[in-house]
Amino acid sequence: MENVRVEVCTDKAVYVPGQSIKGSVFIITPRPVAIDSVRARLYGDITVQFTNKLCCLNGQNRNKIARSCPGKPSLL
Repeated sequence: MENVRVEVCTDKAVYVPGQSIKGSVFIITPRPVAIDSVRARLYGDITVQFTNKLCCLNGQNRNKIARSCPGKPSLL
């Protein structure tokens, strides 16, 4: 096989071991290939950093929370 692309579309932010994740597998080959089934095992991790800053605006204390994931856009 020349190229395999896996796209996983999730509807939840957190999964626990054993839960099902729906997705698509795209297989690109230079010639037709007979495939009976596809089996995949996904491994993953992410680093999340929380920063709490106490801000004072017009005499009111406000908590500002920033979340960042390396290589991913901010979710807040």
